[in-house]
Amino acid sequence: YGANKVEALLPKLRALETTKSPFTGNGAPKKEPEVTWLKPELVAEIEFAGWTADGIVRQAAFKGLREDKPAREVRAERPAKSARTDLPQPAAEVKARAVRGKGAKAEVMGVLISNPDKPLWPDANDGKPVTKEELARYYEAVGSWLIEHIKGRPCSIIRTPDGIGGEQFFQRHAMPGTSNLLELVKVFGDKKPYL
Repeated sequence: YGANKVEALLPKLRALETTKSPFTGNGAPKKEPEVTWLKPELVAEIEFAGWTADGIVRQAAFKGLREDKPAREVRAERPAKSARTDLPQPAAEVKARAVRGKGAKAEVMGVLISNPDKPLWPDANDGKPVTKEELARYYEAVGSWLIEHIKGRPCSIIRTPDGIGGEQFFQRHAMPGTSNLLELVKVFGDKKPYL
């Protein structure tokens, strides 16, 4: 927000200054010399990333005042709990992979996996790193169970284009080449939809 918003907002804030804290109870902030208390009468619209364990908004951004909403009607909105669903049993066994030539693609559930022998992360003390194909086969085995827990939720992907020794980054937004099979999800407070 710019200087014009600050100029309009400052007189409203000064009119509500008080020496008494509007907060009570355990954990209520103490009066500090640089703190100015206000009577809780204005309603601000904010965007924020989430809640801390203490119930404080995380990464808040001021959007403006809500003149149409009285302060006494404001309630903290919490995400609704997800519904319980009956989960299918995970697959008991996965087919053994076919022998293929070096550099050949693997097929998992009808999807061709390029560079299937590419190590994705270090070994688990057995001397063999987990490969791209092994991860795909794991998802094939647990997919019907896993999808019930992640459907409708935004997900991030850890990308390692050059393998475990190269650059790594989180991908949470669609990029050119993203599969059209992925459903993008709009997340409050973010302009781009998530994977």
